[in-house]
Amino acid sequence: MARMLAEGLGEAGWESVVCTRLGEALVAIESQSFSAVVSDVEIPDGNGFELILRVRTQPGPAPPVILMSSFHSPENSRRAAECGAFGYLPRPFEWSALVRMLEKAHSEIERG
Repeated sequence: MARMLAEGLGEAGWESVVCTRLGEALVAIESQSFSAVVSDVEIPDGNGFELILRVRTQPGPAPPVILMSSFHSPENSRRAAECGAFGYLPRPFEWSALVRMLEKAHSEIERG
């Protein structure tokens, strides 16, 4: 799924880095600058909520995090908001919804 998203984002003009584990994502976020992070709620060595909290405690400005989940529930949506997710997309979602969210996140970063 991550590679499919990256391919689609590449076709839409977005550069992406694919990470399949929480630890891998945190290392990438520490060493590179990102306009946004897109993550599933369920990841092998953690979860998207933990990712948001860990990203927000790292030095420097935290990139906005968009969470998605195929196990949509009001609880996931509420937790995403409480953790500070920029957005939450239940799967399946319209591709355009993700692109709009990324564009909005990128615009907010540019405005500072």
